[in-house]
Amino acid sequence: MNQSLRNAFICLGIVTSLSITTATQAASKIADPNALSTQVDQSLSAPQTSCAKVEDPLAPLPREAALKKLPTIHATTYFLVDQHEFSCVGKYGRHTYNGNETIDISIKKNDGTTSKMTICRRLYWSMVMEGSGIVYNADGEPITIGVNTSSKKNDVYGFEEKSDCRFSFGASGECLVPYHTVATDLTGTGYKKGDIIYIPSARGIELPNGERHSGYFTVGDTGGAFIGAGRGRLDLYVGNSDDQDNAFLGTTLLSSKGITDAFLVTGADRKIAEAEIDNALKSFEATINSDVVVLAKKSDVETEKTNGVPAASIQ
Repeated sequence: MNQSLRNAFICLGIVTSLSITTATQAASKIADPNALSTQVDQSLSAPQTSCAKVEDPLAPLPREAALKKLPTIHATTYFLVDQHEFSCVGKYGRHTYNGNETIDISIKKNDGTTSKMTICRRLYWSMVMEGSGIVYNADGEPITIGVNTSSKKNDVYGFEEKSDCRFSFGASGECLVPYHTVATDLTGTGYKKGDIIYIPSARGIELPNGERHSGYFTVGDTGGAFIGAGRGRLDLYVGNSDDQDNAFLGTTLLSSKGITDAFLVTGADRKIAEAEIDNALKSFEATINSDVVVLAKKSDVETEKTNGVPAASIQ
């Protein structure tokens, strides 16, 4: 690849100067391959010392000087478990459930009081594993809750409601952002809360809210499996999607070979990334609001068919 074409691809965010592929491989990563020729021509006609004149509909790119190369990262996904979309029947972990097994959980509410709820055990263990979920009260209203690991009693974890976090919250207490929050190692060998990671190969992926991914991710969660894992392991939060149906499936982000084009964003460029992630959260909140109304209107009969245990068993 000649230097001019190389710089054009860098400006377009298809590749970075720290991770150059062939022109064919680069072209396959752009959201609209048919527009590639026009965009490259625009870039080639612009001064190659600057990307400012290249039109890019996605988020601003970080400066190369602000990027710190990370080791190869192996990624998985985790999600927000929805009681209305979850079956209480089937295998989970080492156990197989028939749908009649129940467990009582406590939920610390926004006003500081605690409520009790009876749910099926398969749902309980799924929410513990994923870290959060949506349950429904007697009126069919959704309640987004997260696991409170400090409130375990009689071997049962408690949960906490945080109404200002539509997609629940991470171990750091920050609101989770679908497709942008990652869970990872927050010990000395890993990352720090609030670190920004830039992955060029994520840039342009179409998301459920209709937007294209900016390539930016924020460290906002962790879990027992990550302790001591270092920087080579990430869990990508996919919100209301799940492990079998999300926008990252089929991309290089979940490849067994790992993510080789990941960078830690430093300096003032972090502000650009934080603003983009903030906008992403607002977009997802706006998109999901209508869906929540539909879910909340499901009948008790539907709920019993899906969950095995009615949602009305909350006190």
